[in-house]
Amino acid sequence: MQSHAVIRHRSTDVEEEEWLTKTFAATTTKKAVYLKSSDSLVSSLIKEARLELEMWGLQLGCQVSLTGRVVPTEKILMQEQTCLPMSAGDWSKDMRNMKIIGVQPLDNWLMLCSNRNGELAENLLNCLKRVGGPMGFYIEYPKIVQVQESPMTFLRAVQQHVNPEVQLVMCVLSSNQKDCYDSIKKFLSLDRPVPSQCVLARTLNKQGMMMSVATKIAMQIICKLGGELWAVEIPLKSLMVIGIDVNKDALNKGSSIVGFVASTNSKITRWFSRCVLRNTGTDIADCLKVCMKGAISKWHKYNCELPARIIVYRDGVADGQLKMVVDYEVPQLLSVLTELTTNYRYDFYLISQLARQGTVNPTYYNVVYDNSGLKPDHMQRLTYKMCHLYYNWPLHRPSLRSTNCFAQLRSAAHTQLPPSHELLRVPPAAPAILGTAPPACPQVTPAVPQTAP
Repeated sequence: MQSHAVIRHRSTDVEEEEWLTKTFAATTTKKAVYLKSSDSLVSSLIKEARLELEMWGLQLGCQVSLTGRVVPTEKILMQEQTCLPMSAGDWSKDMRNMKIIGVQPLDNWLMLCSNRNGELAENLLNCLKRVGGPMGFYIEYPKIVQVQESPMTFLRAVQQHVNPEVQLVMCVLSSNQKDCYDSIKKFLSLDRPVPSQCVLARTLNKQGMMMSVATKIAMQIICKLGGELWAVEIPLKSLMVIGIDVNKDALNKGSSIVGFVASTNSKITRWFSRCVLRNTGTDIADCLKVCMKGAISKWHKYNCELPARIIVYRDGVADGQLKMVVDYEVPQLLSVLTELTTNYRYDFYLISQLARQGTVNPTYYNVVYDNSGLKPDHMQRLTYKMCHLYYNWPLHRPSLRSTNCFAQLRSAAHTQLPPSHELLRVPPAAPAILGTAPPACPQVTPAVPQTAP
């Protein structure tokens, strides 16, 4: 018998770089200061509210202290070695000089920069070649094009020099002007699809940090070229993991875009993805049949068999939408399969990230459907493992699983782009009807996470 699970959870290169910086700054308040201010606020509220509460026969008790289960540190699997991090939240030093799982050489690529940033671009190139060697990532010298400082000159240079043989386009931008970034990404995503990497010049001006910056940029480039950085041990054999998220369309009000990603290998390091444009502004996906069938077909193509289990992580679902997910989305997924077994529901909290300063909000998960036969312990451990596989936050564990992070990026990226033939359009309340499901199909377990208040 095969099994499935669904789980619910409560940017651009330049934007993500700034977001990571702001996020780190926002969480660096010292714990003692934070707790002291929180206690002071609670005490003042209790003092003011005590009389009012007593009129209603109510009183506030003492704070409750909880102890959570601590899961073991995950082993990070590289190409030839296994890394057991000294710190569970950061394995950058431990994996230094270890080769990544795999990537193709970067032989034919283009680097664009303004005339005044030529020296910065050369310095970045030298650092990339230095950090790439120990990783097993071989980088040839690119074609460097220097242009005047304006969005249109960057775009014209891209249009002029990009051809089907180019593997990657890197742009060193003087500022984070949205029109420049958007025009480059739009052309390289829709008109002439080529992987691209944008870097802010001010990032390359950070003294003493260039090797670290180059390492992170190299990792992003490797992923965009279809490479694999590292993996973690996944005891479950033939497991497919799916991530689903819905984003409101920023350009077309009343529309939304469903991002759907699914792993295509047993190491959960390679992915199938799809976006569906829906002419409705709701957060409930009505197009999951076609996405699920595409994911299963892709898995079968690469593995010559169907997955034994499927775990689905569904992001962006409020408490009031849980029942709708169970009643409306889960049946869409199951309709591609052949079995429907007893509903089973439980929940858990997970703190996956490490905060050296400040505090951490736990992420709350609801397992809303499960016929996989996995124990809650197994589901918790698997979810923790998935937090190690989001390569866009290098060497640290994000609070979300890689599946949801990828689904968020997939759907959010298309909300910034105009409608395209690449997007599958589905009218409201009229999802695509799929053909007959494959014979011996896998099982699905649904669960849904949200950030705890």
